[in-house]
Amino acid sequence: MLGVVKNEWNKHDCIMSLFSREGSMKIRSDFSAVIRQAREAKGLQQEALATLLGVSPDTIRNWEKERSTPSLSIRPLLEQALEISLQEGDEQKAQSDTHPLQAEHQDAKRTSFSPMRWMIGDENRRRMLNRVHFLWIKGVLNAILSQSTLIGVGLQEQPLALEYSWQAEEQATARLPQHYPAGTSIVQVYDTAEGELLILGEPGAGKTTLLLELTNVLLERARHNELHPIPVVFHLSSWTEKRLPLIEWLLEELQQKYQVPYALGAAWIADDRLILLLDGLDEIAVAHQPTCILEMNRYREEHALVSVVVCCRSASYFEQTGRFQLKKAVEIQPLLLRQINQYLTSAGKPLAGLRAALRTDPVLREVVATPLMLSACAMVYHNKTQKEIALRGDQEEWRRSILEQYVTLAWQRGSRASPSYSAERVTSLLAWLARQMRAHGQTEFYLERLQPDWLEEKKAHMLYQKWVARILLCISFFIQATLFACFRGDTEPDVPGLFFWLGSSAHGNTILGWMAPGVGGGLGGGGSLGLIIFVVQALAGFFVEQKGSTQTLLGAILHNLFGALRVSLLIGSGTALLVIAVLALVQKSLTYGIQHGIGIGIYAGLSFGLIWLIGRGDGREKPVYVLKRSLGDRLLDTVLYFLSGFCGMFWWYALQAGSPEGNPFRAALCVGVGLAVMWGPTTMTERLIKAGIIIQPAEVSRWNWSSMARNIMPGIKRGMVLGAAIALPTIVVLVIMSSLFNNFSYAWRYGLIYGLIVGCMNGIAALLTSLLNSGWHSDMMPDPHQLTQPNEGIHRSYKHALFAAGVFAPIGGIISGIGCGICFWLAGVPGWFFLMVGLGVVSGIGLALQFWNAYGGRAWIEHYLLRWFLWRKDDVPQRCREYLDEAVRRTLLRKMGAGYMFSHQLFQDYFAKQ
Repeated sequence: MLGVVKNEWNKHDCIMSLFSREGSMKIRSDFSAVIRQAREAKGLQQEALATLLGVSPDTIRNWEKERSTPSLSIRPLLEQALEISLQEGDEQKAQSDTHPLQAEHQDAKRTSFSPMRWMIGDENRRRMLNRVHFLWIKGVLNAILSQSTLIGVGLQEQPLALEYSWQAEEQATARLPQHYPAGTSIVQVYDTAEGELLILGEPGAGKTTLLLELTNVLLERARHNELHPIPVVFHLSSWTEKRLPLIEWLLEELQQKYQVPYALGAAWIADDRLILLLDGLDEIAVAHQPTCILEMNRYREEHALVSVVVCCRSASYFEQTGRFQLKKAVEIQPLLLRQINQYLTSAGKPLAGLRAALRTDPVLREVVATPLMLSACAMVYHNKTQKEIALRGDQEEWRRSILEQYVTLAWQRGSRASPSYSAERVTSLLAWLARQMRAHGQTEFYLERLQPDWLEEKKAHMLYQKWVARILLCISFFIQATLFACFRGDTEPDVPGLFFWLGSSAHGNTILGWMAPGVGGGLGGGGSLGLIIFVVQALAGFFVEQKGSTQTLLGAILHNLFGALRVSLLIGSGTALLVIAVLALVQKSLTYGIQHGIGIGIYAGLSFGLIWLIGRGDGREKPVYVLKRSLGDRLLDTVLYFLSGFCGMFWWYALQAGSPEGNPFRAALCVGVGLAVMWGPTTMTERLIKAGIIIQPAEVSRWNWSSMARNIMPGIKRGMVLGAAIALPTIVVLVIMSSLFNNFSYAWRYGLIYGLIVGCMNGIAALLTSLLNSGWHSDMMPDPHQLTQPNEGIHRSYKHALFAAGVFAPIGGIISGIGCGICFWLAGVPGWFFLMVGLGVVSGIGLALQFWNAYGGRAWIEHYLLRWFLWRKDDVPQRCREYLDEAVRRTLLRKMGAGYMFSHQLFQDYFAKQ
C-alpha cells in the first residue's frame, strides 16, 4: 500500500512540475542575422544546412528572412551545427563584459540544463524509438503498404480550419486557400509548417497513412540526430473515457502504451523532447471534441514550440466549434478523375464495367474519390458489367453497399474457411467488437483484457458478479470441508482415527491425549480441532487479500467489534437451532440434536464473528460495488453452499471410514447446514467478495528481495499484534464454552492451548502474507504489445497462480505445523508429532488455495466465466480466438502481436452499425 501511495505521489509531483513550468524560452531578436552570418562563416549553403538539420531549404530561407522562427525541437541542433546561441540575452556583448570565472560558471550552468544531456548513450531514447517503430511502422504502416497500392493524393491548405494569433492583416492573407504542387510530400508540408500541422480528409482518404509516413521519416531523423525530439503516435480515442488534462493523459498513455515511467515521461514532456502525432480526433464524440481541442491549445500555451500533428475527418472537425492553434492545416483532396481512370485502366478489362459506371454516375465518382474506396470498388466490381454495378442512391448508400459487398467477397476469395467459421457468426462477432471498442475508446482489442463492463446490460453484469462469488465460495467451501474431514474419529473409538494415514496407530481421537474430549456440546477433540482450523483458514484468506498496515487492520477490528458480537450471537443461535432440528429429524432423537447442535452453533458464531471482525474493513472505504441479492438469490446460494460443504466432507470422510453409511453422512450434513446458514442468507457475500468488478490477470511477476527485507520487522509486528488480537477473544470464548460442558480446570487449559494455536497460525499467516505481498509483485503487463499470442495473459496468470501456491503455501504450512506442534508438545499431548505433520499438510493445502486465488487464479476464473456469459448472450463464440484469426485471414482485421484491430476505421464504423 505504501508503494502505491508513493507511486501516486511521484505521479502527482511529475504532473504538478509540468503544470508549473514556465513558458518556452524566448529567441533573441537578431536571430535571423545570427543564423545567416554563422552559416556563411562556416561556408555552408542553405541547402547544405537544411540537409544537416533534416529540414527543407525553404525552412532555412524563412528563418533568415524572419518569416518564421526555429522551433524549440530544432533549435538545439541548429545551435550545435552553427556553434551559436539563439536564447534571448545571450548576445556577444553581454558575454564580453562578464568576468572570465563568472562566464565559465554561466557556460557550465547552461550546459547542465542543455538538451545535450539527452545525447548519445541514452538507452531510454533508443528503446522508445524502437517501440514506436515496432508498433506503428512495422505493425501498421508496413501492413497497409503490403495490402494495397498507394495512390498519390493532392493536398490543399485550409487556413479556415485554424485559430490564428497573429495580426489581422497577416491572418487575412493566410486565409487564402492554396493548392500544393503535385507530388508535395507530407514531410515537406510538415517542415514548412515548422512541425505544427492539422491533417484533414474524408474517411479512407489516407490520413493515417500520411501520419505514419511522416512518423517513419521523423524516426529516421531522430536516429541520426540525438537532439531531435522523439516522434510518438497517440490515438485520441482513449482520451474519451477520462477526459483528463492533456499532460496527465499523455503521461498515462506513455506509461500504458509505451511502458515509459511517469518520471521519465514527465521529464520528456517538460523538456519538450517529444513530437506529438495525434490520430483519431473524429473518434471522440462531437460534444467532447471542443474540450479536447481546448486542452490541446492550453498545452501549447505552455509548450508553444513543441511539434504537434493532428489527424481528423473533415466533416467531423467542421461540425464542432473548436479550432486548433497551429500554423498550418491541410486537407487531403479527392482523387482526380484522371487519377481514378489511370488506376482503373492499369487493371485492364476486368474493371471496364466500373469505368463505364463512373462515366454515368456522378455520385459513384464522388464515392471512389478516396484511395480506400477506390481500391475496395476495384475488388468488389472486378469482372462486373455496368448493369450489375448500377445503384440508385446517395453517397452513404453507395458506401454501405460497397463495404457490404467487400465483406461478402472476403468470404469468397482466398482459402476456403472451415464450415464452423460461418460468415454470419464472424460478422456478428465483429459487429459486437466494433460497438464495444467504440464505447470503450479502444483501437486495439486484446482477448485477455476483456472486462465485465463489456456486458452490455447492467442486469447481466450483476448476474455475472453473483456467479463469480458463488463459484469462488463453492470451491473454497468444498476444499475446506474436505480438509475438515481429516479430523474424524470422535465417534469411532475402535478404528484408526485422526491422521492415521500419516502412520499414527492411535484409534479414534486418542492421539489428542487429555484434549480428546474436545470443547463439549457434541463436539469431541477431532471435531473441535477441525472447526478451529476451519476458522484459521478462513481468516488466512482475508490476510492474503488485505494489504493494509497493522494500524489499518487493528482499526478494522475495533470498528467491527460490537458488530461481530451481534453477528456471532445471531449466526450462532440460528445455526444451533437449525442443526438441532435437522439432526433430531435424521436421528429421531432431540437429545442427540441438542448435544451436537449447541457446539456447532457456538463454533459457527465464533468463526463468523472473527471473519466479520477482520474482513469488513475499518468503515472508511466504501465498497466499490455492493452486490444486491434477492430472496431467490439467497435461497440459491444457501443450496449451493450446502452442497459444496456436504460433498467436500462426505467423500473424504467416507473414503477414510471405508463406508459411506453412518457417520460420514451425519458429519457431512452438519458441515453443509453450517456453511449454508453462515453464508447463504447473510450479507457477508455482498460485502466481502470483491470479485467480478475488474479482472486483473497476473501477466507478469517478479520477486524483490530488498522490498521484502525492508518489511521483515513491520511484518513480524503485524503478525504478533494480529495473532494476539485474535488469540485473546478465542481463548475467552473457548474457556466459557468449554466450561459449560467440562470443569473449569480443563476448560481454561483447553481454551489457552487452542487460543494460542489460533493466534499462532493466524500470526504466521499474517507475517507470511505481509512478506509475500512486499516481495512478490504480480500485475498486468504494462505493454500488451509484448504479448505474442492471444489470451497469453490469462495463461500466464494461471501459471503464476500455480507457482505462488506451489512455492509459498508449503512454506506457510511447514511454519504453521511447527508452531502447532510446539503448542501441543508443551501441553503434553502424546501425538504432538503426528499433529504437527498433519496440521502442516492441512494448513499448506488451505494456504495454497488462498494464494492461488489471490495471485492469478481468481482472474483466470473471472475471465472464462465472463466469456461464458458473453457466449451465452451470443456475443462471443466459444473459440473466440479462432474466429478472430479467421477475420484476419479475410483482411477484415489486422493482427498486432496478441492484439487485433480493424483494417480501417471505415470497417469498424460499418460493423458498429450492424
